[in-house]
Amino acid sequence: MQRDILRGLAFIGLAAIAGTGTACHSSSAWTPAPVGTPFVVRNDGFYDANIYVAFSDGRKGRRLGTVPGNSSRVFDIRQIDLHSGNVLLVRVHPIGTQVDWLSPSVIVATDEQPELHLIADARGALNMSSFYTRVRLAAVAAPH
Repeated sequence: MQRDILRGLAFIGLAAIAGTGTACHSSSAWTPAPVGTPFVVRNDGFYDANIYVAFSDGRKGRRLGTVPGNSSRVFDIRQIDLHSGNVLLVRVHPIGTQVDWLSPSVIVATDEQPELHLIADARGALNMSSFYTRVRLAAVAAPH
């Protein structure tokens, strides 16, 4: 009797494992997500900084991620993150401070990428920071 119970449990366990393996199988017709515009953030301050896309009224929108102090990171900006006229606005919060900084708006053309250079003072204020666009190297045409 115990042998029959053990066989039944073993059969159920094998069936569950086989079912899980096919449930995790992905289609060979996988298509990658659309690539956004690269957004380079260079943090020259001590504080780690949370980076958000901002709504037109300045409120925090989608969180892009965190840039550790004294380092750089590249995020992807989606078309939906841009306001009408391809305007980008970001909000930055240095972790450990009560400061929030709203960037000036920049217009991001199709051949440009936005870049943010964070410069913080001792209290974490980002008033000396700069937000600008730069022509993407991949967008520069080869000479004929």
